[in-house]
Amino acid sequence: MNRTAARLALAVLAPLAAAFAVELAARVWPGGAPTDTESALLWVAGTRPAFVCDAAGSCRTDPGLVRLSNPDERFSARASSGTFRVVCVGDSTTAGWPYQPRGGYPEWLALILRAALPRRRVEVLNLGIHAWDGARLETVFHQALGYEPNVLVVRFGYDDYPHFLLRRPRGGAPGRAGARLRMFLLAHSAAFRILSRGLGPAPRRGIVASPLVRLNADEENALVDAHLRRLKAFAAAAKASGVPLIALGLPHWDSFAPAFPGLGALARQQAATAEISRALNLPFAGLDDVPAREFIDLVHVDDRGEARIARDVARALQRAGLPSETLWRWNRVPSDAALEKSLGLDEPEYRAHLESRLGLFFASHRMNGRAERHLESALLAAPNPDLVPEDLRRTGGPEIAALYRRALARLRRAGKASDPLTEADRAFAGL
Repeated sequence: MNRTAARLALAVLAPLAAAFAVELAARVWPGGAPTDTESALLWVAGTRPAFVCDAAGSCRTDPGLVRLSNPDERFSARASSGTFRVVCVGDSTTAGWPYQPRGGYPEWLALILRAALPRRRVEVLNLGIHAWDGARLETVFHQALGYEPNVLVVRFGYDDYPHFLLRRPRGGAPGRAGARLRMFLLAHSAAFRILSRGLGPAPRRGIVASPLVRLNADEENALVDAHLRRLKAFAAAAKASGVPLIALGLPHWDSFAPAFPGLGALARQQAATAEISRALNLPFAGLDDVPAREFIDLVHVDDRGEARIARDVARALQRAGLPSETLWRWNRVPSDAALEKSLGLDEPEYRAHLESRLGLFFASHRMNGRAERHLESALLAAPNPDLVPEDLRRTGGPEIAALYRRALARLRRAGKASDPLTEADRAFAGL
């Protein structure tokens, strides 16, 4: 009997000990920590507030989100006396990708309002968080209500389609249990993270890299219905708090490649946002005037688009009579070029960094022509075009190096750049 019990105990404990040993080894492995992509997904799936405040009421974006390239917004929970505070809630289109932390529409809006309302003290808070869907932005919205806004501006829904099955897994109760287990392991097990990415010279990105699944008709209907209910709930909560709410539309560029299976749902969300805003008598800016040439990708716009959106939001405020009894002086608002300079968007180091990021982005979408053009712009913008921009050197992938070499070759032929100066840069350039 004792031998049988010992064998059973060994049969149970041995696998557990092996799993424990594997997990310990994985935790000291260089790749055991969550990647930025995995961390972003864990934030979306979690409930942790995006903004933290100390006892004195000084607030800021959670440092964990700042590490994921979100703007480090710092502000007081209480608005100073006489300040007209505009709080903008949304996803990366509000945060201002890829211009954060300088050039999202809230930053442009602040400059426009300060010029057009010279007798008002104006403050605009950018509470945009990358990749957060409407369900996750509910926490941001309710936090925003506590920051004494004079008006709330919301734009949400762009990330609802990619995260729909995270919220409503298929397969009934077993599917939901399996999804919860995968997210638990993603958060707590280094071994799971490493194994889920795959092994070999080109690891996959794990459970976050699966192709975007096309939703069926019932799921898409549920997505649009949830979007409508959420906007109604936001409107009701804002009204109960005595805060005017302005809703923004969801413009998109439907010719961007590769094709996004959620385009139909996004168009329905755009139409539903306009319809429910009219039904609830909400001030609404559809942003329908953003032309395709001002889009970077499917939903993000360039600096001209950000300026256009900010002006549309300012006009929506004026139409809504916000702030009250105010004379708008549009003739005092500088040109977009002057506003861009005020935001520091024309600084050489910043432009080099921005163009490098855009080059990497388009390369990741295999849009190599646009990637090369941005890499060339990065070199031209850099204070020293004979040095490889830091973003490219840090990435250092062979595909990026090949695109960089082609861009550099064109500039060298045009006499705009010479051979890179350092051995590391020369090696990256293939010289």
